[in-house]
Amino acid sequence: MPLYSTARDAKYWKNPDAFDADRFFRMRQEFPDDEMKFQFATPSAHSMGFGYGKFACPGRVYASVQLKLVLAMFLRDYDLSFPEDRKSRPGNIFFDEMILPDKTQKLNVRRHK
Repeated sequence: MPLYSTARDAKYWKNPDAFDADRFFRMRQEFPDDEMKFQFATPSAHSMGFGYGKFACPGRVYASVQLKLVLAMFLRDYDLSFPEDRKSRPGNIFFDEMILPDKTQKLNVRRHK
């Protein structure tokens, strides 16, 4: 599946290479009759992270809920920051169709008091 290509196709997404945290929220507001199309776990020909059609992952909704719970609990319990000497976000590493963080970079993780 060409996930990288379909997720960045300007025919389907406005400014596909720009990070927009509210992109899918706004799309659900703009198309209220088709809002389910823009949910994280809804398979479509333009968002195939969980497969599509008869090959769609049957556990996609469960996986979606689990990912959100783990992320919410992590953000609730920990503070994340870059070291003080870092002034900007580290660059990404591009490998095939994957975007990976630079593993040599340091990240401070501190449990909330």
